[in-house]
Amino acid sequence: MFHIGNLAMVCAERPDVTLWIGKCKAMVIFGRNRGWQHYSVDLKDDIEIEKLIYELNHGSLREVSYAEAN
Repeated sequence: MFHIGNLAMVCAERPDVTLWIGKCKAMVIFGRNRGWQHYSVDLKDDIEIEKLIYELNHGSLREVSYAEAN
């Protein structure tokens, strides 16, 4: 459960990400111009939560700045 707090902090800093928590699952809804995507993870699965945090911060789901987009 430790990592769900980290995921909440990452999502709270991003205007293009929504975090929903319920029924032992966390759903991250991500998108803006590229359309909407969603990812669902079990609240007790710290490994998958860590992977999702990494993707949001550094990977394919990171926030792309205007300079990077052009």
